[in-house]
Amino acid sequence: MLVAAIALVLLDAPAPAGAGAPRKAQAPGASTQTVAYLPWVARHDGAPARPVARLGGDAGVVAAAGRRVFVGMDDRIGVYDLDDAGRPALVAVSRPFEAAVRGLDVVADDVGPQIVALVGSGGIHAFDVDDAGRLDPWFGVAVPGEVHDVAVAPGWLRGYLAMGEAGVGIVDLSPRIVPVAQPAGDGSRIVAGFPGRLAVGRGPAATGDIRWRGRLAVPGDVRRVVATPSHLLFVAIATGSILVYRLEDPDRPQLVFLPAGLRCGESGELADLAVDRPPHGLGPTRLVCAMRGRPGNIGVWSLDDHGPSSLRASAPIDDAQAALSIAGDAAAGDAVFGVTGAGDVVRFRVGLPLTLAPDGVSSVPGARAIAAAGGWVAVARGQRGLTVLRGDTLADVGGDAPPGAIAAAAPTGPGQVLAALTEAPAGLAAIWADADGRLRPAGFLPLGVQAIADVTLRAPRGRPANYAYLLYYNALEAIDLSAPGVPEKRRTLAVPDATAMAIDGRHIYVAGDGLRVIDADVPDAPREVAYVFRGRTGEAVAAAGDRVYVAQRLPTGVRPTDLWVFDVSNRAAPRQVGSLPNIEHTVALAATSGHVYQVYDQDRRYGLRTFDARDPAAIRRLDGAGTFATDGYARGVVRDGDRLFLVEEAYFDRISRRDRGRTGVHVLDIRQPDRPVARQFLPFAAPVRSVDAADGKLYVAAGAAGLYVFEIDPGSGRYLAAGPGPR
Repeated sequence: MLVAAIALVLLDAPAPAGAGAPRKAQAPGASTQTVAYLPWVARHDGAPARPVARLGGDAGVVAAAGRRVFVGMDDRIGVYDLDDAGRPALVAVSRPFEAAVRGLDVVADDVGPQIVALVGSGGIHAFDVDDAGRLDPWFGVAVPGEVHDVAVAPGWLRGYLAMGEAGVGIVDLSPRIVPVAQPAGDGSRIVAGFPGRLAVGRGPAATGDIRWRGRLAVPGDVRRVVATPSHLLFVAIATGSILVYRLEDPDRPQLVFLPAGLRCGESGELADLAVDRPPHGLGPTRLVCAMRGRPGNIGVWSLDDHGPSSLRASAPIDDAQAALSIAGDAAAGDAVFGVTGAGDVVRFRVGLPLTLAPDGVSSVPGARAIAAAGGWVAVARGQRGLTVLRGDTLADVGGDAPPGAIAAAAPTGPGQVLAALTEAPAGLAAIWADADGRLRPAGFLPLGVQAIADVTLRAPRGRPANYAYLLYYNALEAIDLSAPGVPEKRRTLAVPDATAMAIDGRHIYVAGDGLRVIDADVPDAPREVAYVFRGRTGEAVAAAGDRVYVAQRLPTGVRPTDLWVFDVSNRAAPRQVGSLPNIEHTVALAATSGHVYQVYDQDRRYGLRTFDARDPAAIRRLDGAGTFATDGYARGVVRDGDRLFLVEEAYFDRISRRDRGRTGVHVLDIRQPDRPVARQFLPFAAPVRSVDAADGKLYVAAGAAGLYVFEIDPGSGRYLAAGPGPR
């Protein structure tokens, strides 16, 4: 038995960096009040960029209410509606946060349903959910320290945070936002922070009170918290002990003394804690918990208004199936569901007296977390997305899976349809952008290649619309993405020894043992109109207007590389009009009508170098201001108007024994084409595989992290999201 004393400790949140000392004001029930800023505030003095759309990522947490499922997908929340057959349809996606979503809780009051999200180090955020599933943010607060879980007390609208050794934090979520508007110079609305208020940022601005009510001191490492409509708070310790508190005063929980105490298991570590809330108050309310260990354990209690009435059932779990998540659903019969480390969803039948027996199993590879409601079981599967099972049979009724790790992406035509190269499985995905900006897979074409890195993807910006081209070592394929469904191969054209490709207008330029010019005016039937043999190997190619620039080296790989310039004003008869020897190993090229930008990698030196090619007979290398060096590997570059996007990847230097460089995308201003100027850096946690850009939008393929779309902010010229509203 574990008995704990209660202490309310005032929680003094630190001021955000650069905000100075926090202003404080009295709030009922607490002696301090701290101003905190939402991570999504769009401040024009260097705020990090946030994508306006994203596809893919890691589905790690899930919550359910009726036929609506909420999924934490890395740094966003996806909202799904289930049809009569249980098939999920994505209806809304929140804007990205600053960190991954680590916890979700769904509550309802007289205003309607709300969802509260725990966003790692980014704090907690509350949303109203309208009938269409859209998320309307109305509260956010920064959280000091590590937080493992969040629970909301229905009726009280208090947030209870599992803060490890720091106990349970208590936050007042009750105040609704009050519209406040102050026009900014760019037409957006910005609200300044002041005592007791919260700056929400771009879009229709709003403020709301922030009230840290205090902290509940609990002996042990608090990992999970659950609140019930009967005003009970359950606090689970990592060792498996569960404390019960009564919430007659939500700011001062009172410990309920239980002679026998509550323990989820005798060994191992707590995995999960949940409450089965029966629909419309029909049937018993149950507390379920899971332990991972050798062996693990599942426990179930019946609850009444006074707390757990008795231990109804307990069952060990094979140590090869350590429980990761647990959920109950009265609508699916007297059963609870568990996710195991082996990737199984197990249904347990609760019987009397005190029995809990497996009653079905479904293999769901990648299963991470589950939520059960309305007779359905929603399973978050990491990078495999969401799967829904029937609660009574565990039959798979449907899901929503991302197309796979995205290695490259390109907008086609006006950008409504994106083409994306994926791996595991290897293929080409057609991705459609809805009118509200959501990205959804619309078709998939498997590609029979061993390594997707051997395939180059490019798409024209204008005509032909909704076409993409794939370059292999010896072939060029035209792919039609204009109709929903499977992308269609239209033609395969032989291009021996091809290594790089560029598209400008309706012409495709392929570098290999020389330069090939391909006319794609008829997108279904691209045809070669010229071929210039040079007997070398192309490293990169770029085109701008009537000039094509090719970096070539000897086939043996002997350095250095040469830069060749071709005049293609007559596409049927390209002419070499200039060259520059010894430009170092070239990773990628970008170009304007008179300047060439080379991504170089040689002798442990990396970066971007500018060449003045206005006079192709006298090409000049511009050192000094024309060079942008990187500490990490320089991986690629793309141009859109007067901006360059340079990919950098950090690495561990075995010689100096230290990390070098940064991982992400540099935004460079080339309005003065001979002097690239760094304007912004977009950081990424994992290496960026490739980038493309068109019409003020930047498309970043980030492998298993998915596809990101950034949009330029017209006021600042920086790549920022348009505000905190849903997408």
